[in-house]
Amino acid sequence: MKEVMLFTPGLDSFLANFVLKNDNRNFDRVYFDLGCRYSDSEIMFLERTYEKGYVRIDGRVFLGDMELDNCYVPNRNLILCTLAQSVFNADVIYLNGVKCDRASDNNLMFRKQT
Repeated sequence: MKEVMLFTPGLDSFLANFVLKNDNRNFDRVYFDLGCRYSDSEIMFLERTYEKGYVRIDGRVFLGDMELDNCYVPNRNLILCTLAQSVFNADVIYLNGVKCDRASDNNLMFRKQT
């Protein structure tokens, strides 16, 4: 079974990674470089923090034109889950976030429908 975690430099990914590793899960960590406002600084952080190959950085999709002034990309999580499944043939996708995240597709209702 192929498992993929949508990974970012954020605390939510750090904690989810810790929990999954301690549960002896075998999964790939993927950061999708969407070409958005903070992409360059996020990639630099990942490259400084983790050893080479620990997080796969994938730049095959550009959503920078969809990014709103407040850095919100509509349906970003849905797009990323679709990419993880289609590009990496994922059977399980770990999508993590904090409860107060403003994304409309980062909640229990979204997860139950996918």
